[in-house]
Amino acid sequence: MTSSVKRLHLLYSAHGVFMLASIMLVPLFAIFATEAGASLLIVSYLGSAYFATKTIGVLMIRYITPTINQAGLCLQCSYLIKALCWLGLIFSNSIILVFAVQAVLGLAEGIQSPAFRTLTAHNLTPGKEMAQYADWEIILALTGIIGTSLGGYIATNYGFNGLFFIMIILSFTALVLSIKVAK
Repeated sequence: MTSSVKRLHLLYSAHGVFMLASIMLVPLFAIFATEAGASLLIVSYLGSAYFATKTIGVLMIRYITPTINQAGLCLQCSYLIKALCWLGLIFSNSIILVFAVQAVLGLAEGIQSPAFRTLTAHNLTPGKEMAQYADWEIILALTGIIGTSLGGYIATNYGFNGLFFIMIILSFTALVLSIKVAK
């Protein structure tokens, strides 16, 4: 197994763990936000805030154009920022704080997405690109299956703070794994 393939496997492992954390909240976010005081209309604005700041993050990356070496650092920073945002959700006591957290999460996603794709493309084996991209799609689908159910179970039995705590642990696990990718 070549070093690129090993890095790709580590990258997929790290990002898979991170996506598991992210996906656990997806079907439950509207419930969390309404419990924090948001109407359904405000929940939709929270989604818009996320995507607006994600766009800003992508534009920043587009015009800064980090090198391949900086892509790993961008990915690691996004994991750390998102873990801190989820910590912020534990302490959010108003919808304004939830908006702020959503905005920062979107910005981090705008940095994370191109960084992950750049690292993936850089480590693909010529002639096996489609199979290796398919590997990632399988991981993503499995994290969706597991994460949505697991998130519901954790939130039901331990509340949203318990869910956020698990998401933070998974994010830091992804961060540690992604540091190995950079080496």
